[in-house]
Amino acid sequence: MTTPTGEKSPYDDAYLQWQHQQALENGYARHWGGRGSVAAGMANVFGLSGGLGGSLGGGASGQLEQSGEAERLMAGVRAQFEDLQRTIISLHQELGAERTQVQNLTHQLHALRSQAAQRHEATRLELDHVLKHLIALAHPDKWPGNPLAHEITVALNRIREGNHRSV
Repeated sequence: MTTPTGEKSPYDDAYLQWQHQQALENGYARHWGGRGSVAAGMANVFGLSGGLGGSLGGGASGQLEQSGEAERLMAGVRAQFEDLQRTIISLHQELGAERTQVQNLTHQLHALRSQAAQRHEATRLELDHVLKHLIALAHPDKWPGNPLAHEITVALNRIREGNHRSV
């Protein structure tokens, strides 16, 4: 059995293991021949309904029952496999949606950072403009001989230089 993509199905190995187990049980039953108690015990151990591989007791009907059991087992395994495939497809779709959401959030973050940088620069330029005007108003040349004018101008220049360094 192969998958739709042409790959080996994971159920091939399970089916081969089941066939191998059946062959071992059939060989064991042939070895012990007419000892029905051993064969019946083995049938119970392996959960088989028709004896050991059909070699004891039921003849061909045992093999048919085992074949039907194998088909039911394989049908169940196929159903589980299909469920897993649907789950994987669903998870891939959810992953794609999450990746899209992350990309959208990343773009929003970059836009917000850009806006914040623009606002910071605008605020810095406005502060620089205000400080220049205050320096011009408090400059010692406008207030000759006033020590306070010199101190205010020096303090405003320090603030303005600190504003330029923080960029």
